[in-house]
Amino acid sequence: KCSKGECGRMCRMLPEFMAPYKHYEESVISKVLDAEITEESPIDFPSIQTMRRWIAWLAKNTDRIEGLFRAVGYRVLGYSEELLFSTVSLLEQLRTDTGQWLKITIRLIYNSGHSLLPL
Repeated sequence: KCSKGECGRMCRMLPEFMAPYKHYEESVISKVLDAEITEESPIDFPSIQTMRRWIAWLAKNTDRIEGLFRAVGYRVLGYSEELLFSTVSLLEQLRTDTGQWLKITIRLIYNSGHSLLPL
C-alpha cells in the first residue's frame, strides 16, 4: 500500500523476471524471440502457437519500441537530436549488445510510463 500521504492506493510490483501480461519468464520469451528456442526445439513448453504470438507481438511493437527508445533517450537522458533522426535500429543494437535486451526494453518502457501494445 502507498505509504506517502493519505493516498492508500495499492501498488503492484512486477518481478523483474516477468514480462507484463505474459505467463512465461522474460528469459524464455527472449530465447524464443532470438530463435534459441524454435518450433523444432525438443521442449514441452511454450506451445508453438504461443511462440508465434510472441514473434507477432514483437513485430507489432518494434516501431513503437524504437520511437520510445528515441524519445526517452532525447527527453530523459539528454541525447542530441541526432538520435531522433538516426537510421540505426536501437532495438537491434541492444539485441546484439546484451542477452538481456527484452528485460531492459520492458523496464525502460514501463518505468517511463508507457506500455507495449497487446497482440
